[in-house]
Amino acid sequence: MPGKCVFNLLPPHAIDKGIALEQLMQLCGASGAIYIGDDVTDEAVFQRKLNNVLTIRVGRDSTSAAEFFVNHRLHVFEVLDKLIDCLRGTSSQI
Repeated sequence: MPGKCVFNLLPPHAIDKGIALEQLMQLCGASGAIYIGDDVTDEAVFQRKLNNVLTIRVGRDSTSAAEFFVNHRLHVFEVLDKLIDCLRGTSSQI
């Protein structure tokens, strides 16, 4: 499976990142998740369109199924800081 600057070798019938995320959430008892990715392999999560998973792609791609985009990986820190502020009640906007 091609990826971003990698080639992933997977056994037949291997699970993708979307299935892995759902299983991890179930094991942890998480009711939701934020998933941020920049690789073609992350599309497996983006394409699932789960109501309880916020999906963010690093780097705009018109073919991506992600809900939101940030232009650069350093912008991820800004998004996380704003989310933390909202959770703490110190900000009213994202």
